[in-house]
Amino acid sequence: STFEDYQCFFHQQIESNGTRRCPRPCDYHPQASQDDVSDHGSIGRKGNCHTTKPGEECYNHVLYTQRQAAKYKDLYSGLDAHSSFEDVQHYLSQERQCPEPCDPGSNKSNSSAMTACHTARPGESCFSAILFAKNKFIVQHASWYRGSGLTRNSSNDDFQAYLHNQGHVDDEAGEKQCPKPCDRTAESRAEVNLVCETAHSGECYNSVMYGATRGIKE
Repeated sequence: STFEDYQCFFHQQIESNGTRRCPRPCDYHPQASQDDVSDHGSIGRKGNCHTTKPGEECYNHVLYTQRQAAKYKDLYSGLDAHSSFEDVQHYLSQERQCPEPCDPGSNKSNSSAMTACHTARPGESCFSAILFAKNKFIVQHASWYRGSGLTRNSSNDDFQAYLHNQGHVDDEAGEKQCPKPCDRTAESRAEVNLVCETAHSGECYNSVMYGATRGIKE
């Protein structure tokens, strides 16, 4: 396992005060294990889904995360006290802890579901910004996209979701901000990668190093 694998593991652990043991590592792309594929019908493949049921480990994860998100919504990007069971399972699928549910976002009272969306089209300024970012800037200024999870092969919706989240950077970015895309999966990926920091020192780094070298042997 890599350093980022261990840091991701500690990121999923929540202290008694509601904070996470580690921040999310940057540029982290975990691969589904063979057990994930056999148990959940190829989690990583589009078109396969499974809404978890009582008695499954994922079901317990969803219930726990629902309770925690209601209390500490800032720690669970995109979730709040009104998020549906499927919304929470979808969030956990991005964390590789659950399969993708078969009916994500079914709770229409969810605040994120009520927010207007618009997928950029040719001729619109946002569409031009997407093409510049995808075909030019990500190559010439790769550091701008550090931790975003984006590559030149990412979809237009993934880039739009990223650009939508950049409105806070400065006034110019706010004026040129893209609308939220209607692809909920792209939106969720962008939110998951919005905040990241690969540990290089401090308490998180020490926890990762201990877990990777000594803790795993005990």
